[in-house]
Amino acid sequence: MRADRLAGACFLVLGVAALVFGLRIEELGLGQNKDPGPRVFPMVLGAILALGGLMELGMSLVKVGNLGRPSPDASDRVEVRFNLSDFKNFWVVLLGLVLYAILIGVLGFSLSTLLFGVTMMVRLGVRWWVSVLVSLGLVVGIHLLFGQLFKVQLPAGSLGLPF
Repeated sequence: MRADRLAGACFLVLGVAALVFGLRIEELGLGQNKDPGPRVFPMVLGAILALGGLMELGMSLVKVGNLGRPSPDASDRVEVRFNLSDFKNFWVVLLGLVLYAILIGVLGFSLSTLLFGVTMMVRLGVRWWVSVLVSLGLVVGIHLLFGQLFKVQLPAGSLGLPF
């Protein structure tokens, strides 16, 4: 439960940071006034991440029982001890998010998202071919939705890859 609270707090902080940084993105002024612009993508993802963090925090508090107060029945209590290895997947995903944020500027959206999606899913126990298919579907779907429909420019990266 402590790990749930820590994960929820980290997701909340990352989501709020994405919202704040999304507000700092300058409008390019190339589209019509009805176009969502380049701010929408990071702000939507930030809002989803922040809401997910709030939900995780709330659910972890409910799991504890009445916001941390022990239950009246002592037989319901379970002693739980944590060590650093209990948080292994959490730290791997957090490190992956940091690396993803760094690599998206170098490799661009498509390649960095594909690498991040595949490696995280494989690390968390999904078969490699399912990870590749889901990640490819995610990249293609986001390109179609944001790149084609909304005309939002996705990060190309400093390598200048065509995808």
